[in-house]
Amino acid sequence: MVLSSSERDDLIRRVEQKLGRTSVRAQLVREVVDRTLGALPDAAPAKPTARVTAVFAATSTPDLASRVRRALAGRNVAVDHVGSATEGRHTVVALHVPASAGAILPSIASASGARVSVRSEGT
Repeated sequence: MVLSSSERDDLIRRVEQKLGRTSVRAQLVREVVDRTLGALPDAAPAKPTARVTAVFAATSTPDLASRVRRALAGRNVAVDHVGSATEGRHTVVALHVPASAGAILPSIASASGARVSVRSEGT
Protein backbone atom coordinates (compact mmCIF):
# COMPACT_ATOMS: atom_id res chain seq x y z
CA MET A 1 0.00 0.00 0.00
CA VAL A 2 1.39 3.38 -0.95
CA LEU A 3 1.04 6.24 1.53
CA SER A 4 2.53 9.70 1.48
CA SER A 5 5.31 10.35 3.98
CA SER A 6 2.98 12.46 6.13
CA GLU A 7 0.37 9.68 6.18
CA ARG A 8 3.08 7.16 7.10
CA ASP A 9 4.38 9.41 9.89
CA ASP A 10 0.83 9.90 11.19
CA LEU A 11 0.30 6.14 11.23
CA ILE A 12 3.55 5.62 13.13
CA ARG A 13 2.49 8.26 15.69
CA ARG A 14 -0.87 6.55 16.16
CA VAL A 15 0.77 3.15 16.67
CA GLU A 16 3.14 4.66 19.22
CA GLN A 17 0.18 6.23 21.02
CA LYS A 18 -1.63 2.89 21.09
CA LEU A 19 1.44 1.25 22.58
CA GLY A 20 1.47 3.91 25.26
CA ARG A 21 4.19 3.37 27.84
CA THR A 22 5.23 -0.02 26.51
CA SER A 23 8.97 -0.20 26.02
CA VAL A 24 9.05 -0.68 22.23
CA ARG A 25 11.81 1.07 20.33
CA ALA A 26 10.62 3.76 17.89
CA GLN A 27 12.79 2.22 15.14
CA LEU A 28 11.02 -1.14 15.59
CA VAL A 29 7.61 0.56 15.28
CA ARG A 30 8.73 2.22 12.02
CA GLU A 31 10.01 -1.09 10.63
CA VAL A 32 6.83 -2.94 11.51
CA VAL A 33 4.62 -0.22 10.01
CA ASP A 34 6.70 -0.23 6.81
CA ARG A 35 6.58 -4.04 6.56
CA THR A 36 2.83 -4.04 7.14
CA LEU A 37 2.23 -1.36 4.53
CA GLY A 38 4.49 -3.23 2.09
CA ALA A 39 2.47 -6.41 2.54
CA LEU A 40 -0.85 -4.72 1.76
CA PRO A 41 -1.98 -4.65 -1.86
CA ASP A 42 -2.23 -1.33 -3.63
CA ALA A 43 -5.83 -0.22 -3.52
CA ALA A 44 -6.53 0.29 -7.19
CA PRO A 45 -10.21 1.06 -7.63
CA ALA A 46 -11.99 -1.61 -9.61
CA LYS A 47 -13.42 -0.42 -12.88
CA PRO A 48 -17.17 -0.87 -12.94
CA THR A 49 -18.16 -3.55 -15.42
CA ALA A 50 -20.84 -2.55 -17.89
CA ARG A 51 -23.96 -4.61 -17.24
CA VAL A 52 -27.04 -5.41 -19.28
CA THR A 53 -30.44 -6.76 -18.34
CA ALA A 54 -31.40 -9.88 -20.27
CA VAL A 55 -35.04 -10.96 -20.33
CA PHE A 56 -35.70 -14.55 -21.42
CA ALA A 57 -39.27 -15.63 -22.21
CA ALA A 58 -40.61 -19.05 -23.11
CA THR A 59 -43.83 -21.03 -23.23
CA SER A 60 -44.19 -24.22 -21.20
CA THR A 61 -40.69 -23.98 -19.69
CA PRO A 62 -41.08 -23.72 -15.90
CA ASP A 63 -37.36 -24.50 -15.35
CA LEU A 64 -36.20 -21.69 -17.64
CA ALA A 65 -34.33 -19.86 -14.85
CA SER A 66 -32.21 -22.88 -13.97
CA ARG A 67 -31.55 -23.64 -17.65
CA VAL A 68 -30.34 -20.09 -18.31
CA ARG A 69 -28.21 -19.91 -15.16
CA ARG A 70 -26.63 -23.30 -15.91
CA ALA A 71 -25.84 -22.27 -19.49
CA LEU A 72 -24.31 -18.96 -18.38
CA ALA A 73 -22.29 -20.66 -15.63
CA GLY A 74 -20.98 -23.12 -18.23
CA ARG A 75 -19.58 -20.14 -20.12
CA ASN A 76 -18.16 -18.49 -16.97
CA VAL A 77 -20.63 -15.59 -17.03
CA ALA A 78 -21.35 -14.01 -13.64
CA VAL A 79 -25.07 -13.59 -13.06
CA ASP A 80 -26.74 -11.44 -10.43
CA HIS A 81 -30.16 -10.07 -9.62
CA VAL A 82 -32.16 -12.94 -11.09
CA GLY A 83 -35.93 -12.76 -11.12
CA SER A 84 -38.39 -15.17 -12.65
CA ALA A 85 -42.14 -15.51 -12.91
CA THR A 86 -44.55 -18.00 -14.39
CA GLU A 87 -48.09 -17.23 -15.37
CA GLY A 88 -50.03 -20.08 -16.90
CA ARG A 89 -47.76 -21.56 -19.55
CA HIS A 90 -45.51 -18.50 -19.87
CA THR A 91 -42.21 -18.10 -18.01
CA VAL A 92 -40.08 -14.97 -17.91
CA VAL A 93 -36.58 -14.69 -16.43
CA ALA A 94 -34.77 -11.36 -16.01
CA LEU A 95 -31.15 -11.10 -14.92
CA HIS A 96 -28.12 -8.83 -14.96
CA VAL A 97 -25.01 -10.01 -16.79
CA PRO A 98 -21.83 -8.31 -17.99
CA ALA A 99 -22.30 -6.50 -21.30
CA SER A 100 -19.51 -8.64 -22.75
CA ALA A 101 -21.85 -11.65 -22.52
CA GLY A 102 -24.37 -10.02 -24.85
CA ALA A 103 -23.15 -11.91 -27.90
CA ILE A 104 -23.81 -15.35 -26.40
CA LEU A 105 -27.29 -14.61 -25.04
CA PRO A 106 -29.18 -15.43 -28.28
CA SER A 107 -27.54 -18.87 -28.51
CA ILE A 108 -28.36 -19.57 -24.86
CA ALA A 109 -31.95 -18.52 -25.45
CA SER A 110 -32.20 -20.76 -28.50
CA ALA A 111 -30.72 -23.74 -26.63
CA SER A 112 -33.17 -23.12 -23.77
CA GLY A 113 -36.19 -22.89 -26.05
CA ALA A 114 -36.70 -19.21 -25.30
CA ARG A 115 -36.35 -15.81 -26.86
CA VAL A 116 -34.25 -13.04 -25.35
CA SER A 117 -34.41 -9.28 -25.17
CA VAL A 118 -31.36 -7.34 -23.99
CA ARG A 119 -31.43 -3.85 -22.49
CA SER A 120 -28.41 -1.76 -21.55
CA GLU A 121 -28.44 -0.31 -18.06
CA GLY A 122 -29.84 3.18 -18.00
CA THR A 123 -32.09 2.68 -21.02
